[in-house]
Amino acid sequence: MRAFLGFMFFSTFEGIAAFSISMYIFRINLIRYGWQVLTVIGLINLQNYFIREEFLLSSVAPVINILLTAFFLNLVVRIPIIWSTILSVVGFVGIAVIQSGIIFFSQGYFSLDEAQVHLWKQYSVQCITGVIGFSVGWVLYKFGYGFSFDFDKLRLKWEHMAVLSLIAIFIVTIGVMMYFREVFLNLLVFVFAMLAILIYSFKKEDAEE
Repeated sequence: MRAFLGFMFFSTFEGIAAFSISMYIFRINLIRYGWQVLTVIGLINLQNYFIREEFLLSSVAPVINILLTAFFLNLVVRIPIIWSTILSVVGFVGIAVIQSGIIFFSQGYFSLDEAQVHLWKQYSVQCITGVIGFSVGWVLYKFGYGFSFDFDKLRLKWEHMAVLSLIAIFIVTIGVMMYFREVFLNLLVFVFAMLAILIYSFKKEDAEE
């Protein structure tokens, strides 16, 4: 239980960093979607926790995280799927750069080997990543820096139906992988996450009409 709570809590800092970078840099107010972002981060962390010991699934976890984030940005924030994917990649590349910098400038103190031996060092890197990612993103947004695009120019025809189809294919593909790896609980969490995003999207769409 202690390991689970530690994983969930400190991984949230990484998630906040990823969303801060991906949204603030592109002039999107993260705070406006605060509770939705935290919910998605929690669901991503949960599925990451359950597959962390499964090599096959853990190796594709970054792809799953990027796609989940892209679907969230598309269905909830209403960004076209192409831009949503770009923003997701930027966010996760951003935290990779931040963590690489932390490890490099620590001169071995926060090395990968040290993090494996001392769990608190891993947690420290995650906390620092969250603080740096959010701070940099917020400062850029606050002072008007970043990239502003007309996202709708890249919105595809029938995009909503295409995204729903992609989600269905994504769920089936990941579901089959999890079934054969016998990670049933993670499958339930994953399906719940996608359904929650879809339900929220439909409710928001109805409210806007």
